[in-house]
Amino acid sequence: MGRYRLVRYEGKRLYDVGILPDGTLLNPNNYPEADVRAAVLAADVGRHQRRQEAAARAVATRKRRREKAVYRAAEDLKANKLTPGQTCRICGRCLGDPESIARGIGSECWGHVLGVLNLIATRTHRDADSRDIPVCMECGAVSPLGAFGMELHRATCSRSRSRRDETRV
Repeated sequence: MGRYRLVRYEGKRLYDVGILPDGTLLNPNNYPEADVRAAVLAADVGRHQRRQEAAARAVATRKRRREKAVYRAAEDLKANKLTPGQTCRICGRCLGDPESIARGIGSECWGHVLGVLNLIATRTHRDADSRDIPVCMECGAVSPLGAFGMELHRATCSRSRSRRDETRV
């Protein structure tokens, strides 16, 4: 339960209200007890929803940034521009394996880079002038990396995967 300086509930403004951890009501302004309890519970639900939405956005942002970092590393590998490093250039973890230090990419992330390289090698040639923005038909995700990113997304999208499994049966 929370404590709030201001809670709006059913057109009313309630100041300095809350429910303490032991269940007692914080109500120094003597508002009706039922209104205070309902307002605080509604405010707690709203706070929980906002935090859930923020966490979901953070997950999507981290995923997008990781996809970009993996793609950049694959492009650098193709151009022979990988440099040694003590931390992974994709996830930022400390590296201990001599091979990983020489690449500047950890062993887990290296598998993702190789997967991207396989996608790059097998993808079909697309018209360089096409400016369409790819969208996943199953989940509605938009790829920041263009058509290649959408191919990568489709390979990992849970909805696309379940759709492919349905068509195989």
